Amino acid sequence: EESPWGQAGTAAAGIRKKLYDDERFRGCLVGWGVVLPYETITIESEEIVQEVLWDRRHRHENLNIYIGRIARYWHERHNETREYEPRSLNKNNIAEIRQLLRPDVDSHFSLGSYLNALDADLLELTAAQARILKGMSSNPKTMVSGLAGTGKTILAVDKAKDCASDPDVSVLYICFNRLLAKHIRHNIPDDLSDRITVANLHSYYRGIIEQAGKLDLLDNASGNNKELYGTVMPEAFIDSALVLDFVPFDVLIVDEAQDILTPSHLDALDLLVKDGLAYGVWHMFLDPNQDIYGELSEVAENRLQDIGFASYELTANCRNTRPVAVETSVVAGFDCALEGAIDGPECKPITYTDANDFQVKLKNEIGRLLKQDVKPADIIILSSRKKDNSMVQNLSSVGNIPIVDITEDVPNGDHIAFCTIHSFKGLERLCVLAIDVENLEDEEKSLLHYAG
Repeated sequence: EESPWGQAGTAAAGIRKKLYDDERFRGCLVGWGVVLPYETITIESEEIVQEVLWDRRHRHENLNIYIGRIARYWHERHNETREYEPRSLNKNNIAEIRQLLRPDVDSHFSLGSYLNALDADLLELTAAQARILKGMSSNPKTMVSGLAGTGKTILAVDKAKDCASDPDVSVLYICFNRLLAKHIRHNIPDDLSDRITVANLHSYYRGIIEQAGKLDLLDNASGNNKELYGTVMPEAFIDSALVLDFVPFDVLIVDEAQDILTPSHLDALDLLVKDGLAYGVWHMFLDPNQDIYGELSEVAENRLQDIGFASYELTANCRNTRPVAVETSVVAGFDCALEGAIDGPECKPITYTDANDFQVKLKNEIGRLLKQDVKPADIIILSSRKKDNSMVQNLSSVGNIPIVDITEDVPNGDHIAFCTIHSFKGLERLCVLAIDVENLEDEEKSLLHYAG
């Protein structure tokens, strides 16, 4: 005679009364949820609360996500309807409540489940950014800018998929970061993979140069990497594309454009898209604050301004929690997007005195995370240096879990990833341990700390 929501609410009221009879627990937060694994309930009413429902649609979802979600839902409801914070419970209180309610069950609410619920919220916020796609659809040339974490890559991938939904359209998605290109390539749906080419820009250049038999042109860089990647390689690509009668793509998507916008690269991009940059269809995504390679050129920007494009700005932080955004602003020395950033666990600076002290504290921090059910695969150690020159150069594992440099190895099994900030830029993990954070007054280092 009572709906599942009514039953859960009634049961929760009984538990609340039992707890509140004990002065130690009076005023603590009590919430409830409804689990209907064989049904799909999409309707909403005064009684049917979708936010606390786990139904057939969620069967692929780890229950930790659900537990974290409803815990945070009831905390927010309490703050909306009460003028006081719920009574906080310490570790001993929780153990006593367990004993009072169900002494034969040992359950705990972990950081891992809380992070999973945060991740679900972040994904939901990312989807909100797709509203800009509607405006982009009526403009063949667009430039989308935004600070770190505002959803530029998500939007770039969505735009590539949107363009490739036409079976006669070919799309080239390029970015500066090799790992980011690999990650995106693996996440393109099979039915679109023959129409969307995803590539790291310089790998793509090199493939065309090799195909034309002109790899010797790369020797002109005289061992200077900045000259090789910024000038020699795009110019060698142009020579090779002309020799091969290169067929341009219908649509060009450029992610991390701040690392690519130089006159030489623009000449190359002009060949990559049908009808060139002036009359073709292209969409670029950039964060001027992440120009860690110093490639962003005023000449290139002016050239694009002369061509003309529609401009959009992403402002809501849909990747980082507020504590992460605030701490980043402090460490990097310039603003990180705070609009839309949701609350989350403390972002904690940990100091050390020497290499031995560092290793002890790193192991303690990773051990703390693992004990709270954070999975090794959800943790990454990021550094401004390569592993051989970093503070973990002599550290191959923590406990029995290996530390794997993902720029060199394809890891199998449980591991904790290590990567340079340069190589990981644009990607993400639930838990980031940033090390070698130093020289805060150095502008180049500040850009790296911001990107990390």
